[in-house]
Amino acid sequence: MFSTDGSRVEGTSSLSQSISPSMGELASEKHVQFIVSVEKKKDSFQSVVMEHIRMNGAYWGLTALDLLGKLHAVDVEEVVSWVLQCQHDSGGFGGNIGHDPHVLYTLSGVQVLALFDKLDVLDIEKVANYVAGLQNEDGSFSGDMWGEIDTRFSYIAISCLSLLHRLDKINVEKAVNYILSCKNHDGGFGCIPGAESHAGQIFCCVGALAITGSLHHIDKDLLGWWLCERQDNKTGGLNGRPEKLPDVCYSWWALSSLIMIDRVHWINKDKLIKFILDCQDIENGGISDRPDDAVDVYHTYFGVAGLSLLEYPGLKAIDPAYALPVDVIVRHLRYSDIRFGMQMTGPHKVVGSRQIGPLHPSLQATRALKSMPVSAQFLLQQQIRQTSVAAVEIRSIGGMSLHCQLSICTRATSSLG
Repeated sequence: MFSTDGSRVEGTSSLSQSISPSMGELASEKHVQFIVSVEKKKDSFQSVVMEHIRMNGAYWGLTALDLLGKLHAVDVEEVVSWVLQCQHDSGGFGGNIGHDPHVLYTLSGVQVLALFDKLDVLDIEKVANYVAGLQNEDGSFSGDMWGEIDTRFSYIAISCLSLLHRLDKINVEKAVNYILSCKNHDGGFGCIPGAESHAGQIFCCVGALAITGSLHHIDKDLLGWWLCERQDNKTGGLNGRPEKLPDVCYSWWALSSLIMIDRVHWINKDKLIKFILDCQDIENGGISDRPDDAVDVYHTYFGVAGLSLLEYPGLKAIDPAYALPVDVIVRHLRYSDIRFGMQMTGPHKVVGSRQIGPLHPSLQATRALKSMPVSAQFLLQQQIRQTSVAAVEIRSIGGMSLHCQLSICTRATSSLG
């Protein structure tokens, strides 16, 4: 169960109840100290090598802090001021002050501001126009003015514009069709049409399809099988493609996709939790790619995020499509306008003007939830689990039209996840 701020209430998650002491324990305070120390040590090796991607590093570190419930450990005004100094005249953001803008850093900048509820400091139209201007005629997106095309950039553009409520600035249908053209015979997705399936690219494609309400185009069983085969039988960790070593970062890239397509039960969650915990530096904090390797902010974030997806106790919930804490998404996307009541109001209008007739509340809930983008489903399920009967009104998602009123009986929605 989740409290109103998105954090979990102990003892209510079936997974948290099953966690064995033999798995180890998350060294939360040590990880907080590690993340904060990286920023303070400007001349450290890790700071120097991340200088050109500092905006991404800020997103990783700050989101990890938020999931750990320690976002207050940083100076909000200092962070916001630095983020704004990284914005280019074009509206996009660079990896650091004075660096060229790129859609990668633009999303991270928007995500960081969203964490602090500071999106109002932006000229939304300027940022949205920069991102929308990177869409090509075939629906793909370039990362910057130099024109590299990658499905990562498709996801980034869609996620960014959705957070800004400006998806109407792009041709969503063309964007979705381009992503689908990158689907492979094994069910996965590559960076461009014909490229090898990779767990990172799969997250980007599945996440973009989830946000746009297009998951029905995926063969979920075929993709789910490819993703669950990424789990190493010995260590429990996940890899990014066949014949590769497991890596903590795929505890996010692969796991989030499995959740979005409702196939997460196909892997051994307990073994994955143990693998992530085994990659911690218990003494100094931080998480590495594999046990006993050097830690870094990147793997620390994805390790914590993976544990959040696995409902590890004490962590805030993270949205599997937007890669931000659920409470952040609740604040910034209008479908979070959820009001509880007792009445059904007749036919219910869902995405694409699909009409759902007056059914038993549990059937009504099932059909409506399955029609929504996965993040709407995810948030609704967390809210539903906090009450026995709920009437839910959803207004819109990232500028896309979505209206829904439901009356939901929780006893009948357990099969929804």
